[in-house]
Amino acid sequence: MIPKMHIVRNNASRRRDARRRALLHLHLNNTSHLEEQLQREIEQLDGKLETLKTASNRIDFGLVQTYTEMLHSRRQLFRDINRTPSKLW
Repeated sequence: MIPKMHIVRNNASRRRDARRRALLHLHLNNTSHLEEQLQREIEQLDGKLETLKTASNRIDFGLVQTYTEMLHSRRQLFRDINRTPSKLW
């Protein structure tokens, strides 16, 4: 009998592999729309982050961290969409 923990881990591993395969297909399609959308989102988030840092006397560090993480993830995806699949993982 297979322990439940092994089954859960195996399912998570399958889902992770499926997401990776889906991302690899980004290189097969025209990604210009995605690049433009990411660029817009990065500019908007960067502006909101700067406004948040300068506009208030009380800085919400949790919100600053959230914006910082959102910016980081979008910048990373922007860099990764033009890499070859072997460099992604």
